[in-house]
Amino acid sequence: MFPQPGTPRTDDEGVFKPEVKPGEVRCACSARPVFAALALTPPRAQDKVLDTFALVLFEVDHVDYVNLFTNGRKQFVLDEETRTWAEQDLNP
Repeated sequence: MFPQPGTPRTDDEGVFKPEVKPGEVRCACSARPVFAALALTPPRAQDKVLDTFALVLFEVDHVDYVNLFTNGRKQFVLDEETRTWAEQDLNP
């Protein structure tokens, strides 16, 4: 049984590696990068801007990062006074 999602993570990595029975396939992952097909070239300074162009700015103060390949989850919270990030490992 996996630990409760969102709780602080412990050093016991065994809870995230359940036993796989012989002949059972858990993941058939490709080593090819997911975005390899999106080989886009950046725009040049002389390129015309689209009429429907909009600039969106985000002021981020909280990030919840989940890595599905490693069963890892981290939470980052910005301290407004010091402008530094606090990082905590969480259960996925």
